[in-house]
Amino acid sequence: MSQHTAIPQATIDRLRQIAEGGLSGDCNLFDRIRYGEVLAMAKQMAEAPAGANGGVSVPEVAPQTPKTGVRGAAFRDGKILLVQNAHDGSWTIPGGFADVGDTPAEICAREFWEESGYEVHVSKLVGVYNRSSHDHAPSPNEYHMFFFLCEILGGGWRPNSETTAAGFFAMDALPPLDRMTVTLDQLQRCFRHHQQPDLPTEFD
Repeated sequence: MSQHTAIPQATIDRLRQIAEGGLSGDCNLFDRIRYGEVLAMAKQMAEAPAGANGGVSVPEVAPQTPKTGVRGAAFRDGKILLVQNAHDGSWTIPGGFADVGDTPAEICAREFWEESGYEVHVSKLVGVYNRSSHDHAPSPNEYHMFFFLCEILGGGWRPNSETTAAGFFAMDALPPLDRMTVTLDQLQRCFRHHQQPDLPTEFD
């Protein structure tokens, strides 16, 4: 049985200070959203009724489990939308780490908007893949990756801190891919599910 410990008031106060400091500084829209979420959580912890042990409690030790990532594939005229990574110029479909408190579909839609400027409706789960079972670049972490089909509702490319360009590409004319986040085989699967919407969801 795991043991629990109360969150010290000083820790809650420090979380609040970090969030308020971030919101008062010169940060981008995405950071402001996250600082706001941290501030709201710190306030919730501060206002929570004290438990039998004198405060909010969390496990001291939690089992190690795979991280979760989400990726969204959207198409226009038979071509897939890819975004170019700011750090190395490689290309991928929009996505990122899962956030606590949001569903995979909510995370997918938000990451898609943040990285591409397009608003989407998440319409289908293509597959859930174990990262180490596919031809990804090496990583010290284990991941479960959710790939979704998305329908573009509106919007368009705009500059942001994570990506430097966006474009639609045919399967036979793909740019260099970011193998940390997506493989050629996974993109081929997304194309197949776009072309045949009745295909069943895949999983490893």
